Amino acid sequence: MTMDNGTLGPSSLNDSQKLDFSEFEKVLTQWKGAYLYALLSYIGVKTSIETSLLFGRIILAPSRDGFPNTDFGFETDHIIAANSVMKTAPSDISSILEYAKAGEIHDISKGIILRLSKDGSFSTTFAPVHHPFFPEGPRRTPCILIRGISPYILLSRIPGQRHLDWELKAADLPFDNLDELLTHCGLPTQAQIRDFTALEIIATSPGFINDTSTIKAEVAMIDFRIAKALDTDKVKIGYKVFQKNSIERSSVVGHHLSLRQEGDFRIGTYQTPVKDAAVLQAFLSYKGVAFHHWWVVDPQKRLNYRYAIHQIVDEELDVLKRMLFKSKQEKSDNFEFAVSTLLSLLGFSTVNYGLRRKLMDGPDIIAITPMGNIGVIECTVGLPNHNSKLAKVAEKALLIGNKLVAAGFSSLQILPAVVTPLPRDAVAANRQDAAKHGIALICKEDIEELLNRIFLPPDADKQFNDAKQLIPILDQQHSF
Repeated sequence: MTMDNGTLGPSSLNDSQKLDFSEFEKVLTQWKGAYLYALLSYIGVKTSIETSLLFGRIILAPSRDGFPNTDFGFETDHIIAANSVMKTAPSDISSILEYAKAGEIHDISKGIILRLSKDGSFSTTFAPVHHPFFPEGPRRTPCILIRGISPYILLSRIPGQRHLDWELKAADLPFDNLDELLTHCGLPTQAQIRDFTALEIIATSPGFINDTSTIKAEVAMIDFRIAKALDTDKVKIGYKVFQKNSIERSSVVGHHLSLRQEGDFRIGTYQTPVKDAAVLQAFLSYKGVAFHHWWVVDPQKRLNYRYAIHQIVDEELDVLKRMLFKSKQEKSDNFEFAVSTLLSLLGFSTVNYGLRRKLMDGPDIIAITPMGNIGVIECTVGLPNHNSKLAKVAEKALLIGNKLVAAGFSSLQILPAVVTPLPRDAVAANRQDAAKHGIALICKEDIEELLNRIFLPPDADKQFNDAKQLIPILDQQHSF
């Protein structure tokens, strides 16, 4: 992959946006050479004046794992789209950023440059740990977002815009509508894009701890891998060993680690005695920057007596996982029951009102911590705002809060939440509404993280405080 930036003239950046790009470049420089591949995905809109970018995404990764096996290209009279994987070198990463500073994405395979349209300004956001729409997760994924005009304004420039979906149906590779094409390219739907056309560059974690890590015979085996370009001596594995009455903390640096090269990674296993501990939390970092954490457990031991009881009916959590992630719309009661069970295993006292017809005017689930803090929870197997769930849970939380104040319990905290098995990127359209009402959105990735915590001693109050971090942040722009 090579790029010629000789004619590129990036728009003038204000100080805030220069800082955004500078900070993102610093992150990539720390991991220089780690990113060997880039997944380029975009949809452009062709008008009589120019072809403009509706939404573009570049994902930088140390290997091709998880990327599509074949490239995709699509074009009609008014739409152009692509999804392709490219080999990259450090100079290519610099070129990608230079184009991005002008709101541009360069598809070298087609020899075209698509640019965000703007009404006087772009806006930028740099997120050093996670995408701002998805603030939690075990892997660090820094990114930068560049936003242009409203999608509505851009699409209104197409003559006969209302017939665009019919144009897509008639294509050689037919799509029912624009949302289906966006999804096929791995991009957000129009509702998820919301108010801005956008280009985003996401840098995936250059290393991670494998889920094959385990504790066996009082020895923890932490399996990990890092991008092959990284300096082994600058790698560090930190860990917390959970003993019965204490937590032991330690770390080991690169020159004590033995690694071998396998494909695009260096792979290693660090072993450490843990006595009779059942759980260890491991952290992988490079040059003092953590980029992944994971729970390592002894499958033969349990620290959670609630889970030990649950194993009588569901030893490996197979039934619970099936109800959490495979409940269909017509069986949403299964999902609601599973969420209530999961919260109980985590140490909450739960009351499941939603499964009782005469009590359905209440919230689906009330979950109470040992300290008395209260989760007011609605469950849905669809979007968080399906059947106005967000408004309902906000209203119920307010009513419960007023009742508690009147009863003399004003010190108790109340957290409204909506739980869905959909992944975070599928619920982006509802995030701002949830943010306005202070509602936590608990999605597929968060449920998976909660399942990992079942192995630990129950600590519902910690889970309650952690859930506050799942209240979306209202979108804030840096304009220039």
